[in-house]
Amino acid sequence: MVVSELITDSVVLYSGYCHFVDTMSQQGSRETREFCNELWNNWTQKGGSGKCEGCPAHWSNREDFPGNPETRESSSGHHPFFGYGSLSDVEVVILGHEPGTQSIGKEDENATNYAQKTFDDARKSDVTRVPVGAGSLELTVPLFNTLSSEFNVYWSQMKKCNELKSGPEGANKTAENQCVGIGDDYEGYIREELTTVDPEYVIGLGTDVDRLLRGVYDIESLGGTFSREIATGNSESGLRWLTVQGESFKYIPTSHPSRGVPSMTKDQISLDVPNGTTASEHYYQVLADDFVRQVNTGTI
Repeated sequence: MVVSELITDSVVLYSGYCHFVDTMSQQGSRETREFCNELWNNWTQKGGSGKCEGCPAHWSNREDFPGNPETRESSSGHHPFFGYGSLSDVEVVILGHEPGTQSIGKEDENATNYAQKTFDDARKSDVTRVPVGAGSLELTVPLFNTLSSEFNVYWSQMKKCNELKSGPEGANKTAENQCVGIGDDYEGYIREELTTVDPEYVIGLGTDVDRLLRGVYDIESLGGTFSREIATGNSESGLRWLTVQGESFKYIPTSHPSRGVPSMTKDQISLDVPNGTTASEHYYQVLADDFVRQVNTGTI
């Protein structure tokens, strides 16, 4: 074989390998994709199947969606929120509490029926798009942008479907417990999800995430009031990390954007907020910078 042919063949092989690696990267790990598709398939079924079966927050069971649940065929633009960002080699998971009511659409010809779509039709592969246009969550843009520039970041919610605007008393609580897996009657998704995704760090947004995680895992005590204790670490943002019994990931509780930066949190740290930004945006930027620095120095 002449040198030119050898070079050509090598280039072809290398290009094929790069295409294979890129394809695998886009597809994510097989285990994570299997989990995500199983959850999605459970949700698309009328009435829900598997862990979604009979859930009052399911698109076909809800009383706050247009139309009669008995005859409803469309999800009215609604879909569960999970599996955004990286699906392989995940280092950081960011967890919200639950989607708000703002993404619940009207049942008309313009509303997408996600019950007829696939998981990839709904998910955002670019995790930095998660907070954009998402109400108060948009204040966390600095956190998402900074972390995604340094790590493979996966986004999910403790409860995957939107909160109910109306319905039977206690329906939201029932849906939350069923989806998360709290109580003897519910297996839920979060433990399987975090085991499958296998992150090194889980960052929770707010007290509700903390409450629900503690309903599933044995987590080191914060030792006091949530909004104060999350900022008692030795850094500019007061970042605290906690151990989770029997798990390999570290848990970092943070403030929820809809409530701003609580006064107790502010009392623990000194936020010199620049002009043109909010206290919340600055808090998440400082927190993100602290997190990156502590991970890179082996502090966390």
